[in-house]
Formats: sequence, structure tokens, C-alpha cells
Amino acid sequence: MAAILSLCGVVLFVLRADAQPDAEAVRRAADAFDAGSQAYRNGQFELAASQFEAADRAVASARALRMAVRSRQKAGHAARAATLAAEAAARYPDDRKTTQLAYQTISAEEDRLHRLEVTCMSPCVLAVGERSVVGSARTNWVVFVYPGEVAISASFDAGGTDRQVLTASAGLSNALRFQSRGADDAAPLGAARAPAGDPQPSDDHDGDASSGSWIESPAVAIALGIATLGVAGVTIWSGVDTVENPGADAVREQCVGQGTDCPAYRDGVAKQLRTNVLIGASGGLALLTGVFAVFVTDWSGESADSLAVRSWLGPDAAGLSVGGRF
Repeated sequence: MAAILSLCGVVLFVLRADAQPDAEAVRRAADAFDAGSQAYRNGQFELAASQFEAADRAVASARALRMAVRSRQKAGHAARAATLAAEAAARYPDDRKTTQLAYQTISAEEDRLHRLEVTCMSPCVLAVGERSVVGSARTNWVVFVYPGEVAISASFDAGGTDRQVLTASAGLSNALRFQSRGADDAAPLGAARAPAGDPQPSDDHDGDASSGSWIESPAVAIALGIATLGVAGVTIWSGVDTVENPGADAVREQCVGQGTDCPAYRDGVAKQLRTNVLIGASGGLALLTGVFAVFVTDWSGESADSLAVRSWLGPDAAGLSVGGRF
């Protein structure tokens, strides 16, 4: 038990290093990931991709982004798959599994696509035609488009938009610059050129090889699940103990005329506080376990149909359900 609590402490520290998603965002992400996994199993790859992208928007996740890349490829959406791969590589440069998939995807598709290296003068989000590009506002983007006339739009965090139209060609690349309207006209930074290519990962492992990070081990999620069940069990015991020992009738009998200084009353209040703290701890651990099970743990080599996980947290209850093959 001490080892489990020590591990939980390490995990909590790791999560605090980044912005921890709120319970509603985690619920939306888990629901979308479940829907994406089901669609993937059913061969509905376009639907699966949109659901995995929605999961990533709710809570940024390397795994959801990788599954979105795979789904777009299977759906035949080469430009979207390559753009998502570039986003994944930029966002998770130290995740070997993600960078390998990104390299493989871009290498497979880039000869029939046009690569755009976009610079925004201030943080922006992009759209190709009417469709937004996955990713949060920033100043540098890599976007792949199909040959032909293409409209690229930028919307700036500080307000304002910019739009450019170009003729894309397979196997070529452009650098584009965007700035908010009202400043100088946006202009390409360079003429179309053959892409230099993306750097290949230094090690020659299969794209589904383990990234080697202990934090992705199922043992972490399992330990968190055990800890959650343990705390939940203690919480149940504490609740029963609070109600029955000494009990409301005993408090009334023993505390006549004594007010809040009565030992029995104070004992009951202390036990109620203990129970409330345990309820909060149980809910927090359930949420933490759900985050790890859905977004961090690599259960079975990246197969979307290997695991379905749902977590929930509400005012009166919290929990986690897991199904599938381990």
C-alpha cells in the first residue's frame, strides 16, 4: 500500500507540472475517444478521425492525435493525415512513438501533396478552405494541401484575419506569411520549392515500438485503479462509521444541555469531516485514473479496439469503467 501511495504522489506531481484538465473536459474527451474507437472498429474511419480530433481538442493527447492520423490515412484523407502528423511531431517532439508515426505518414504522402510552411506575425489558427487546421494558436505551422487552387485563412488571437490563395503543386513547398489586416499586405516568404523533407528518427524501430516511458506502462494505471478502489473502500467504511458510531440518537442522548462542546457531538463532526475528505480523495483519484487510462497508458500497442475506458466525476459520485482486451 505504501508503494501505491508513493506512486500516486509521483503521478500527482507529474500532472501538476502541466495544466490539469477539468472534469468536464475529461468527460468530453473520454466520450469522444470511446466513439472514435467504436467507429474505428466498425471501419467508419472518417467518423473515427473526427471523434479522435474532438478528444484531442478537449484534452490534448498524443494517443488521440496518433489515432486521428491513422484514421485519416485509412479514410483516404492524405492531406489531413499529413497535417495532423506534422502537428503531432511539433507538439510531442520527445515522444518516439509519435514522431515515428509522423515521419512515416509524411514520407508516405508528401510526394502527392503541397507543403506549406506558415508563419504568423502573432499567434493564429489556420483554416484550409472552410475547414480548420487542428492545433492551438501559435506563430509557426506546417500544413499539407492537395494540388490545385487553395485558400488559406489565418485568424489571430489578438483579433483580425488574413487570407491567401495559391496554386498548389504535388511535391512542392511554399513559405507563407500572415498578419492581421490593417498592417502591410501579407506576402509569401519564398517561391515554391521542392521540400527538404522531415528528419528521420535516429533509431530504426517500428512505428508501434514502445516509447520506453515508464509513465505509459499499464502498471501505473492499474496501481492508480487499485489505489482508487482502496480509498473508495475506506470512504464507504468511514461513511458507515460516521452514521452508526456514535449515531444521531446517541449524540442527542449524551449531549443534552452540553451544546457543541459535547464529546460525542465533536466525535461525530470529526468523523463527518474525515468522510468528506475521503469522498474528495476518491473522486480525485477516479479522475486521475481516468486521465491516465485514456490519455497516457499504452495498453496494447496502439490498437484502437483494444480498450474502451470511460470516467466520470459528479457532485455525488465518481468512477471509471474499463472494457476490451488487455
